[in-house]
Amino acid sequence: QAFEVDLKRQFRVKNGEIVGMIDTDNVMGDPYLMEVLEGGSSNQMGPVVATLQKEQNRIVRDTLPRNVLIQGVAGSGKTVVMMQKIAYLLYAFRAHLKADEILLFSPNRIFQAYISQVLPSLGEWDVEGNTFSQFIQHRVSNYDMIPSDIGENNKFSTVKGSSQYYDALERYSRLLKKKYLLFRDIKREDEVLISKEEIQQMFKRIDSKGSLAAKLDILRSMLMQRLDELKIIHLSADWVDDALQHYGTDHIHQFERQTHDIVKMEGYLRKQVVGDAFRIIERRVNSQGHIRYIAQYLHFLRSIPQLIDLSSFGITTEEWASHVEVVLKDMKKNRLSLYDMTGYYALLLQMKGMMTQKAYQYICIDEIQDFTPFQLRLLKKLYPRARYIMAGDLNQNIWQNNLDYKELERILEEEEISRHLLLTSYRSTQEIMAFADQFALLEDHRAQPIRSRKKPEVLHQSHTHFDETLKSRLAEHIGKGERVAFLTPTAVGLNEVKPFLESWGVDHQVISSDDSIMNKQVVAMPIGLAKGLEFDVVVACGTDAILASLPNDSRQQIWYTIFSRAMHQLYIMTTDEETALLKGTDPSSYEVL
Repeated sequence: QAFEVDLKRQFRVKNGEIVGMIDTDNVMGDPYLMEVLEGGSSNQMGPVVATLQKEQNRIVRDTLPRNVLIQGVAGSGKTVVMMQKIAYLLYAFRAHLKADEILLFSPNRIFQAYISQVLPSLGEWDVEGNTFSQFIQHRVSNYDMIPSDIGENNKFSTVKGSSQYYDALERYSRLLKKKYLLFRDIKREDEVLISKEEIQQMFKRIDSKGSLAAKLDILRSMLMQRLDELKIIHLSADWVDDALQHYGTDHIHQFERQTHDIVKMEGYLRKQVVGDAFRIIERRVNSQGHIRYIAQYLHFLRSIPQLIDLSSFGITTEEWASHVEVVLKDMKKNRLSLYDMTGYYALLLQMKGMMTQKAYQYICIDEIQDFTPFQLRLLKKLYPRARYIMAGDLNQNIWQNNLDYKELERILEEEEISRHLLLTSYRSTQEIMAFADQFALLEDHRAQPIRSRKKPEVLHQSHTHFDETLKSRLAEHIGKGERVAFLTPTAVGLNEVKPFLESWGVDHQVISSDDSIMNKQVVAMPIGLAKGLEFDVVVACGTDAILASLPNDSRQQIWYTIFSRAMHQLYIMTTDEETALLKGTDPSSYEVL
């Protein structure tokens, strides 16, 4: 039986008594919503049920499309909608969908902690949360991940995050079916049991029309058979005689009592000695330890100039060769970047086949623009039957991952994607978003805020009153209990900020990695770690030294993302009136202090 809800009625309860009521059809600006939005921010996203708006609710309850893309301006409630949608799916399909069949990706661990209580507040406790870095690190646990910052090795990262790179990997794996595979000798101590040349010949003789992984699995079976033959040959080997000399008397008497036959007893003992010695070798062969995976990945990297047109990425063959040497040095130190760790794991999948994977019905990705095409294609390979719920804002594509809607369609193999666009901004004021929108690349994604306050205020560091003004404003906000964030484009920029806060004696927290826990009223952090977060007050740090360290092709998205973290007040810290940061902006959209 179907029902239709015609009215949303909100009650305000205080000390067990109803103190107010309003009938609303989710009209923007209803009193309860405005009261919530005018309130302060906190270290964790609060309950979201009461303020869910009509266009958001429509997305939550639409369960027909296989895949959903929620696009929206900063502060439009994309994360709120995704969380509500997850809870609604678990309610609507409770007979067929369990919480542990949903995998939720967040941009970083700080944001993960920020939203950690949202689903539990909606009654769902067991949805698995991950960052993509955690997801890959868990699967390539023998390497440490090199921390990344915006703009580092950008050209090379762009290649390794591209769909062309994934295509190259698949072409490379097809080539490996015929040649280029790198094997190692199978040894017992220093004795070569099966040489790499013999393994190579065995591999060539296999006539397989299946995948590379299937052919390598046939090779593994052949090697196990060969080891069985070698075990029989080694029963009479000298090293077995030596081992028998060291067997304890009690052990020999035990076998003698069981067999009542000295000849049988020796046969049993020899089989046990050989079996024990070969067991670790067989285990290694079963896990394909005869393949030189690390050398294979480096060979793949060196083959890239023959598989991809690097000039289209602005990279020469010589530059790429130098970069491969850097990767080699890092691998020797058991370190890999996220991009290399992802590529290495994808190559392992091509060679080992689909390792045991937990089945997920839904993959939910927040800040989808932070994902590369390569990462998404890998997820699609791992979970081909999963449905996708994605949320993001291409105006906040600070990592320059070249992900657009057409690419998304190709990755999802032309499956239906239901697109929703949220333009109402609930986080920031009209004045903040009017300023921030001047840095937005997508003209049709301009925010429509519903609150108004002061214009953003610019402070020039070269002015004599700069120090005193910012210090007094900061003290004022701290006195009101408001959360203040000094945001920089990169982690390097934090060095420009720390001296101010230290000289003022402000109790603050510098956050430079995503394993930090936000627990101070005043924080300083790079924007890569502040994705999805919101603060009462933001000080955007844009001195000339900071500007000089930024890649030109991502400047607009970086600053748009920084400015749009502010809920109530935005300050822009610059060097002087000639700052490049404000060139081309409307002077009437901000005030100079």
